[in-house]
Amino acid sequence: MHEPVKPTGVVIAICGLILIGGALSLARSVFAPITFALFIIALVWPFQSRLQAAVPKILALAISIIVTTVIITAFGSMIAWGFSRAVQYVINDAARSASERAVAVSPCPLGPLGLSSRKPYCPASASPPPTRPRAGR
Repeated sequence: MHEPVKPTGVVIAICGLILIGGALSLARSVFAPITFALFIIALVWPFQSRLQAAVPKILALAISIIVTTVIITAFGSMIAWGFSRAVQYVINDAARSASERAVAVSPCPLGPLGLSSRKPYCPASASPPPTRPRAGR
């Protein structure tokens, strides 16, 4: 029959899994490029194998390298374009939100927005509005 599993064996296995997980997490900067390279190889290998059946080996290799380089460059360009759009949005949004904050802090909100053709009376301004002298007094 089977021997029962000892608790110390389970604890050692759990500790080992935690240590392996930590080591993989620390080695992420090494494993990321290796994983990317293996992914590219998995994609290019069938293409190159079929190409080798039709053309010489060195020509198939050159074509597959050129095609791979063009595709990776295209994806890199799209990523750079996306980041540049995001940065432009952040810069434009910062300028817009700064102007909104300036309007919100303004003591007289109608003037900066240009909603009236004449300067409105603003109670927070230093000078009171001009008064007309009353006739007959």
